Amino acid sequence: MEKRKRMDKRIEKRVEKIFVFVLVVAVMVGMIMGIILIVRSYTTREATVEELKAQVAVLNQQIQKMETKLQALPSITVLSPNGGEEWTVNESYRLPGPKLA
Repeated sequence: MEKRKRMDKRIEKRVEKIFVFVLVVAVMVGMIMGIILIVRSYTTREATVEELKAQVAVLNQQIQKMETKLQALPSITVLSPNGGEEWTVNESYRLPGPKLA
């Protein structure tokens, strides 16, 4: 029973890391949306090239910081179901850990 609890803790930590990864990706998507809004706002009025370059430079710095954080996160890769399962895209599945003796 104690081994099961330890395994559950490890799985919880992995899930937390995956959640952080998803959160970081969501932030990056928000930043990209910000770029789109900036570009759209400048299509309605004349802006100098310097203003646009300055704002894009700031956004690029933010994106680089987020990419650095993403690279530091641990990850897992599931190549395929190994037991003949059929998985559906955008569905959640519980991944059991190894059986402990």
